[in-house]
Amino acid sequence: MYTKKFIFHLLLIIFFNTSVHAANKTEIINKVEKRYKHKNFRMDFMQESTLKALDINQAAGGFVIFSSPSKMYWEYSFPNIQKIITNGKTVWIYMKKNNQVMTGKSSDYFKEGSGGAFLTDISKITKYYDIQNGPAENILRLSPKTKSSQIKAINIGISLKDYRIQYIETKNKAGDTTKLYFKNEIFVGSIDNNKFNFTPPATANITKISE
Repeated sequence: MYTKKFIFHLLLIIFFNTSVHAANKTEIINKVEKRYKHKNFRMDFMQESTLKALDINQAAGGFVIFSSPSKMYWEYSFPNIQKIITNGKTVWIYMKKNNQVMTGKSSDYFKEGSGGAFLTDISKITKYYDIQNGPAENILRLSPKTKSSQIKAINIGISLKDYRIQYIETKNKAGDTTKLYFKNEIFVGSIDNNKFNFTPPATANITKISE
């Protein structure tokens, strides 16, 4: 039979560990926000995607530039050249191989700050997601606050030395996963806003995202 003293100490241990764990979660997200908020930065990325229904694994890579607020230039250099550009209001998706451009409102494409898009405005993390501790100390798990979201969860791997985002793993309700590994992060000064606008080639096939 457990003594009252044993139970009291057990409860203290549980309470203490839970409080520390919760504090760590809050501290981590606050320091991540401090690192990226209102900043312009560039990163190289590698992407691994798994389409569960088709049993397909895909790899891609390139670089991305984020500029607060809500501006992004994302370029795939392989396997095919593709660009995703937004000035915060309009988004353009250019697929060079098919000479195709998809365009529409940024809010329609980047719903709930999906994927890595919240890096254009780091405050979107707490706005759109509930934050829990992940399977390891340096991983945060995000759950969409909106139940209708197609995103099931997002795991963010963070360096606890400098609070740099190392990877973002997105899982949707269909069981597909996309994992983005980031490296060579560089903070830059002002960026010409023309970088976040796009003029489609004259011969490109243009379609609306909402169509």
